[in-house]
Amino acid sequence: MNSSKFTITIPVYNEGKTVYHQIQKIVQFIESNKLNMKITVVNNGSTDNTKIQLDRLKSIPIVKVIDTPSKGVGIALRESWDRAQKNEIIGYMDLDLSTDIYNLNKIREILEGCEVVTASRLENQSVVRNRKLSREIISRVFNHMIKLIFKSDINDHMCGFKFFRSDVYLNLQNKYDYSDDWFFLTEFLILAQKQDISIYSLPVLWQDDPDSKVKVMPLTLSYLKSIFRLRRHVAT
Repeated sequence: MNSSKFTITIPVYNEGKTVYHQIQKIVQFIESNKLNMKITVVNNGSTDNTKIQLDRLKSIPIVKVIDTPSKGVGIALRESWDRAQKNEIIGYMDLDLSTDIYNLNKIREILEGCEVVTASRLENQSVVRNRKLSREIISRVFNHMIKLIFKSDINDHMCGFKFFRSDVYLNLQNKYDYSDDWFFLTEFLILAQKQDISIYSLPVLWQDDPDSKVKVMPLTLSYLKSIFRLRRHVAT
């Protein structure tokens, strides 16, 4: 496992103001810690100057840039992960680095004993800072719903930091008509559990991004539709 190819996928949408500096932070962390990792940045249908900023990153050896015309985190991640080969480590993290970047140091070792690592803001050891009460309540309600409906053992299905062995994804990639948005990751975790795949919930330091572009109400309605669509699939 220590010699396995390791690729971090980062979807970006209209992040022209921040993408260059944020990716540079991740590159500097990887290089200073001598981690054998690469970064794939997926330009996810941006309409601002994101592409121009990403072009500035193409000269960095460990950075690869992919363009997708359609918006949607699920679309962006599948565009990257569908290109994975066997015996790789693949996964993703958010550009805003809400989940402490130092957790990258732990992933290879954890994956020696399991198949999937998913960050969790809801473990006893986790620390969450600056999160709005409304977002905290909605997150907890959705996670509780998912745990009840799907009998999931995971506390936090939606935290933006997940890594796994590529074979797990390749075996599950055609098992379901996955959502194109954030709920794709929850669907993946639920179906992985149904296949008895071992999943480790990683306690993290997590800091809310005050400039997050997530629209709570539209996302809530989209999640509700996706939950019941997945429930019908699992019940068949």
